[in-house]
Amino acid sequence: MSDGTLTEHQDGGATLGSDRHMVCLQAAFELEALAGILPGLVPDHEPSHLTVRGIAGRIRSLSRVLMSGLSDDSEPVAYLEREVFGTAQREAA
Repeated sequence: MSDGTLTEHQDGGATLGSDRHMVCLQAAFELEALAGILPGLVPDHEPSHLTVRGIAGRIRSLSRVLMSGLSDDSEPVAYLEREVFGTAQREAA
């Protein structure tokens, strides 16, 4: 398998090559960093500051889901789903 491949398996699983995996993790780390910087770009006294903080918080939450999903196989999928969808899809069905 080439390091840049993405292989989808018939059992529903997928395999990421190491290069693709690292690029995806790096993107998640960068999103996390941008989410940390974003609120500081709007002064506290501006009405939009709370909106920007909310958006930054959501970006941070999603980046953490990506990091956990790509690097921590002990993180339950139901937890990741709750973070993304508000409820675990397996619980909602």
